[in-house]
Amino acid sequence: MSSPALSQSDQATPLSRVRGEVVMLTSELVVVKSTDGTNILIPLEKKTTVDASLKIGERVEVVATPDHHVTSVKKLTPDPFR
Repeated sequence: MSSPALSQSDQATPLSRVRGEVVMLTSELVVVKSTDGTNILIPLEKKTTVDASLKIGERVEVVATPDHHVTSVKKLTPDPFR
């Protein structure tokens, strides 16, 4: 018995990652100031995983699919050398 070949859509595609500081946070969106100073508006979906203890001013990593669906917003641990 042979296994079916993977279609193009079944293959793993790279995720997009953005890191920065939270400057605004609501139940529907988060605004992140990236390292180059650009504010990025990130819409949140019902299935987006967001760190419950997240606060303005904290550094985060936002992960999104290639079609721009945000999968998670995770708080980054503080850099001791910063």
